[in-house]
Amino acid sequence: MANKVKIHAYPKSQRERILCDQYKERLLAAKIRLREIPVWLMRTDYGWELYVAAFRADRGLSKKNWYETDLCILREELELLPPGALKQDLERMYADNLQFFKEYWVNEG
Repeated sequence: MANKVKIHAYPKSQRERILCDQYKERLLAAKIRLREIPVWLMRTDYGWELYVAAFRADRGLSKKNWYETDLCILREELELLPPGALKQDLERMYADNLQFFKEYWVNEG
């Protein structure tokens, strides 16, 4: 049997990438929700990818209440982030997804 390398043996950024990829796969397969991902991982350099995956899964499944919850999580995170490029990117993502939500689901009924 081959020796398995434990995740903690990798450098920090590589560990974060591995975990992020695992969570993205589970989000896209609708096995988990955004709120089930550890907050510390959402605040890494790869956190924005998790938001993208979550919104993509919500749209694909047409889950209005999931989408709305994920928008609230993103809005709360934006309030905690210091100014910078990541905050600007996430603010743009929030605005785009909020617009989609309003056009697709709010105006639907």
